Amino acid sequence: MKKICFALVALSTLNVHLSTAQAQGSLTPSGPPGPAMRTLLQIEPRTPISSLPYTITAPGAYFVTTNLVGVANTNGITIATSNVVLDLRGFTLQGVAGSSSGIFVVEGGLLDITIENGSLVGWGFRGIHADFALNARFIRLNLVGNSDDGMDCGQYAQVLDCQSHNNVGAGFGGAFDSKCRFEGCTANDDLWGFFTSEKCEFVNCVASDNFSDGINPWYDCQFQNCVATGNSGNGIYSPASGCVCCYNGQAGIVTGDNCAVRDSSASNNGDDGIDTGNSTLIDSCTASQNSSGGISASNFCTINDSAAGTNQLDNIITGSGCAIGHSSAGGSVTGSGFVLGSGNTITGSSAVGNAVYGISAGDRTTALQCTANFNGTAGILAEYLSNIEQCSCFNNGVYGILSDANGFASVLQNNCSFNGLLTPGGTPTQGAGIYITNSPGCRIEGNTLNINFAALVVAPNNHAFILRNSAEGSFSTAYSLGAGNSWGPIVNVSAGGDISGIANSSHPEANFIH
Repeated sequence: MKKICFALVALSTLNVHLSTAQAQGSLTPSGPPGPAMRTLLQIEPRTPISSLPYTITAPGAYFVTTNLVGVANTNGITIATSNVVLDLRGFTLQGVAGSSSGIFVVEGGLLDITIENGSLVGWGFRGIHADFALNARFIRLNLVGNSDDGMDCGQYAQVLDCQSHNNVGAGFGGAFDSKCRFEGCTANDDLWGFFTSEKCEFVNCVASDNFSDGINPWYDCQFQNCVATGNSGNGIYSPASGCVCCYNGQAGIVTGDNCAVRDSSASNNGDDGIDTGNSTLIDSCTASQNSSGGISASNFCTINDSAAGTNQLDNIITGSGCAIGHSSAGGSVTGSGFVLGSGNTITGSSAVGNAVYGISAGDRTTALQCTANFNGTAGILAEYLSNIEQCSCFNNGVYGILSDANGFASVLQNNCSFNGLLTPGGTPTQGAGIYITNSPGCRIEGNTLNINFAALVVAPNNHAFILRNSAEGSFSTAYSLGAGNSWGPIVNVSAGGDISGIANSSHPEANFIH
């Protein structure tokens, strides 16, 4: 009975509250809901473009409503004011025979123009003609089959994620396009892929199968992570970083003076892989299977940690005053590994399996702690006043080290072994570990000469100075030293045992057979 009374009291209390809520008024809406937010046009007023030709004369945002077709003897859309955003919204502006450019930005240095999201196809002049624009932005555009350049973008432009194809001129660029940034763009089957003026930057761009150069800016431009392949001219004509250039009709990468090429590769090109001007840095690059040379560097260049192999001619060629460090050159089909001009320094590098010389050390060149093995003629060719020191020359076809002209070379503390033993037919070539002829005034000192056809051969009247060398296991003779040269005593200790009792064994300039 108490539980029933409590329930009735609780229900009575709830009815009081419900009665009070109903007294506040009806919850039925008085009418349909009104707009709660502004429309896109209210937030950013935009003007539709539904036919061509069209001229933009006031700043603001414009958009294309559908695919549009141009008219002969005029441009599709003309922009005649600064501060314009033109959104093609994925549609195509189609040119016709005799038309001008798809989009034309009038001269006068108009500022802050953005053109985005669409295609410009088949115009009688250019897809986009904006030579004199400043700070323009071109985003996600396709430029196809236009009768001149796909796009000219002016100065300080940003060209992002755009594509060009089959334009009669360049895909991107023109004589006035300077200080621009191209990122994520591709150009193929154009005359040039990219053809710009000065101080442009190219990032993650691709230029392929163009009828001239892939990327050819005028000067002082930078490339990062770009690809140039299958172009009829050069791949990239400027400094490069992280780039790949292959199967181009001419060179892979070509630079002017005072440039840098880093972390890039050039292979299977119709000329040199990498061809640079003066005072250029080549760092961590590869060049292989090119129809001419691998890396061709002019004067005062630096080559570090790079490799050139299996090129048709010489693998690495330099001018005067260059420095080469920790690089390799192997497998030249008809040439040499390194062909160095005068006054070069090469250290810690290797030349293996080249048709002629491993290292051709030019006048006044120093080769230090290098390896030159399995080369067809000689491991190292030492020219006038060259210095060959602490190098290893093994298994070369005729000579380990050869000096055959001009003279005054220093050949010091090298290991020359297994040279001159076998031709490709398997017969001895009658070569030598070190061979000096027609090269007066050379100094041959402290070399190790093991198991060569002959250890050391110096032709008569070369006025060579020969001391502290050691030879072992020669197939013909250890030392063949002609008259008119000077040498320390030759001491044969090949019988083994204690050599202290052998005549001249303690002579400070003695040459040994052991």
